[in-house]
Amino acid sequence: MPVIVVQKNILEGVDIKDYIKYSITYSVVNGNLGKLQGFKPDSVTINENGQKITKEVILAYCDNQLSYSKDYGALLPRGILV
Repeated sequence: MPVIVVQKNILEGVDIKDYIKYSITYSVVNGNLGKLQGFKPDSVTINENGQKITKEVILAYCDNQLSYSKDYGALLPRGILV
């Protein structure tokens, strides 16, 4: 199942207690490992050029800001928009 990484502040107001929780292990380019906590919502709707796409995904959240210029607040996996 695809994992979307989102900044935790984007999820403000979302009560994640009612969802199944996951621990997602990841590795970075230098080989270091880490874990993100996540949950599986019923679905996620993505708006791509005016077209809405609904997907089943796991949302993993992080405390860090993903973009220094604040251009985006989530990272989508390759192929999710296909």
